[in-house]
Amino acid sequence: MGPFRKIIVYSLMVLYFILSHQLFSQEHPPIINFQPSEYNGENQNWGISQDENGFIYIANNDGLLEFNGARWSLYKSPNFSIMRSVLAFDGLIYAGYHREFGFWKRNNLGVLKYSSLSDSLPSEMFEDENIWNIKQIDEWIIFQSYNRIYFYNPDTGKITFNTDVDNYYRIFNVSDRLYLQKKDRSVYLLRNGEEELITQLGNEFDVRLVLSIFETDNKNLLFLTRKKGIFILKNSKVEQWDFPAKEIISQYQIFGGIQLRNGSLVLGTISNGIIVLDSTGNLKYQIDKSNSLGNNTVLSLFEDSNNNVWAGLDNGIDCLNMNSYITEYFDSSGKLGTIYASAIKNGNLYLGTNQGLFLKKLNAESNPRLVAGTKGQVWALKTLYGDLLCGHTEGTFLINDDSATLISNVQGAWDFKLIPEHPNKILTGNYHGLSILEKLNDTWRLRNEIEGFKYSSRFFEIMNGNEIWVNHEYKGIFKLEVDPDFQKIIRTELSSKIPKGENSGILKYNSDLLYYTKDGIFKIDTKAGTISKDSILNKIALSNQFLSGKMIEDSSKRLWTFSKESIVFTEQSPVYGEINTKSIPLNLESRKTTVSFENIFGIGDDKYFIGGTNNYLLLDLKKLNDAEHKIFLNSVLIGGTDDKFNLVNKEGNLEFPYNKRSLRFRYSVPNYHKYEITSYQHRLKGMRDDWSAWENSPSVSFEKLPFGDYTFEVRSKIGEKLSSNTEQFAFTIKRPFYLSNFALLCYILIANLLHIL
Repeated sequence: MGPFRKIIVYSLMVLYFILSHQLFSQEHPPIINFQPSEYNGENQNWGISQDENGFIYIANNDGLLEFNGARWSLYKSPNFSIMRSVLAFDGLIYAGYHREFGFWKRNNLGVLKYSSLSDSLPSEMFEDENIWNIKQIDEWIIFQSYNRIYFYNPDTGKITFNTDVDNYYRIFNVSDRLYLQKKDRSVYLLRNGEEELITQLGNEFDVRLVLSIFETDNKNLLFLTRKKGIFILKNSKVEQWDFPAKEIISQYQIFGGIQLRNGSLVLGTISNGIIVLDSTGNLKYQIDKSNSLGNNTVLSLFEDSNNNVWAGLDNGIDCLNMNSYITEYFDSSGKLGTIYASAIKNGNLYLGTNQGLFLKKLNAESNPRLVAGTKGQVWALKTLYGDLLCGHTEGTFLINDDSATLISNVQGAWDFKLIPEHPNKILTGNYHGLSILEKLNDTWRLRNEIEGFKYSSRFFEIMNGNEIWVNHEYKGIFKLEVDPDFQKIIRTELSSKIPKGENSGILKYNSDLLYYTKDGIFKIDTKAGTISKDSILNKIALSNQFLSGKMIEDSSKRLWTFSKESIVFTEQSPVYGEINTKSIPLNLESRKTTVSFENIFGIGDDKYFIGGTNNYLLLDLKKLNDAEHKIFLNSVLIGGTDDKFNLVNKEGNLEFPYNKRSLRFRYSVPNYHKYEITSYQHRLKGMRDDWSAWENSPSVSFEKLPFGDYTFEVRSKIGEKLSSNTEQFAFTIKRPFYLSNFALLCYILIANLLHIL
């Protein structure tokens, strides 16, 4: 093979590898997109930080953005210039602008107010000088432009600076050490304001700009560059870092990067979104606009206290839940449809949807593709006797890898059940009754349709040998007695003792027949045909959240149920007669599933698959935790008859005149997980002592309160987990003048005077 041909083949291999990741790396952490219209700022976002309360601060073209988890606030730049950098530290929000830097501090009204530090400099800043970076090291807050590095001591208020006109590029905080790279290719370690030369980037690499500095596990420094990849400093010598994703990275223009606490590298590109590498340089995934990133140009990156990665984009802001127990897939083409069932066989993941049966390799980068001949509605996927059966609107298919064979043309196969003591036979529930599949000579066939029952049989169970119980939500519970060979129904009973229920379901679990309706989870006495509430399982049946009676038992004997606000699973406790219950805060909107057709499937190692509409979620229960969260009362506003509301000093005078007796409360929880929805509950003691219903609104108003003493309380909930605190605000509405002590005294005097006269 000639040199030219080798170059072509090598280039095609690299191109194929890059394109395959662009097209197929679509399982990624959940992403929240914030558009400029949502945060009410300009498009571009240059810096990101977080304070001790968990609030997020962003340097935007228009000024400082604050996000408290519920609402955005914009604080305009003091000199109307672009804000380039931000650092939240010790109760202050430090900010860098064009020829200006200082800090924002919250006043007693809950509003940030700006104080300039650059005004105290002995001389003016340089023309066109911008503060591009702010870092904190030891007792210093450090502001960096292309001309100077300013050192500010918050305790003393003293500011000093180093000047090297047009030679500074940027500063980096690596393991609490401050590094500086200059335009002349030199890299320094800053100690007490002094520059200590670390290395000189050689001319042979043609590297002028270092975007970020990272640290390897063995404490070597890595230098991220715009177009030349990543270099490593070993024994005072710089060389190209040889890492697995080197060729991929070399194809992109990088704008910046950060190193996460777990050692991973997150790189933001100029036009290709975000690239994530593990600590050894393996490509984990790439996220761009095609798979949910808001914009492909990434201007800034930041890891918050909960390991979320915030991306300041050329147009918008994104939050990536990097440490989430959820990984998501979204089919932007819309070809996948709504997923009703899933299964794994021979390393393949099968997805049964309203568009047909789709297949993808479980541990490979690929998009789901339609299995030929299965276009149409899929209801069920079950592996029985080692074979994968597909319940379809056209009948039942036997699935072998990427081929499908129709083995029964009885339409609308809802589900499949093994028949005790009848090997190689399967009971199927269909649109118009029940049928039997049989395996003879290693071949599946339709043996017979069961005579005597022609109702749709979606939820059904076999009990006591030859009883089939069918739940029909519009008619009720049927008890069917079938002949020993499962050929015909010999006795049918529609129970009058068991009330029918919309979206109800039945399931055989631990030898009991369970019935789940909006009224709770019941056990059916199959002898008497009556029901009684299950004292243990009924704990998970939250009637005010009831959505669907669909129950699923997985291969680990976990019982899964689905409510409006969450998914709940129960499993046997080591203590006899007890169960353990776990709630996962995934509400209906997040799951994007069809009510009563919820599906969840275990894929091993405590990982689960949940199908939705044009998407699916992968759950890792080992990452699921019940982390506490805190609610903040952000502001209190008071208004009167003029409908004008003003902020209240929460620490000041809490007595309000009668003509100012309408109050608004705003509160928030700084929780940034895409699939964890925060709900709020409040009460106003003095008016009523019971709590309000849970709602998603982060504010509440009370109009024209009577005079008296009040205490406002608010708390929050994520899933079933209450906030660790309850915020309170006590206040008094004074009596009106005509009921004041002075007025009452006047009334008495007038009454006495009238009596004398």
